[in-house]
Amino acid sequence: MLIALLSSLVFAFDVSLLWGGIFFGVFLMMNFFYWRRKKEQFAYGDSNGGIIISEKPKLIAVATDLSKGFAGSYPVVKVLSYKGKGS
Repeated sequence: MLIALLSSLVFAFDVSLLWGGIFFGVFLMMNFFYWRRKKEQFAYGDSNGGIIISEKPKLIAVATDLSKGFAGSYPVVKVLSYKGKGS
């Protein structure tokens, strides 16, 4: 996204100020909405539930799927020690 934004600026200064400005505006808005969506994703909806599997030492297990949506499913379980409140 950022590369397209910067290339439209180069195009604006080198070739055509009108078309470069239009491309810059379009890519600027795309960039803005992309990063706003990423902020919302991590603020509201990018969490994985975990389960406590051992009390002493305190261990939790978290499950997720590492697929990118097009090449199958890659389920993973990560076990890690918990160093938060009450440990």
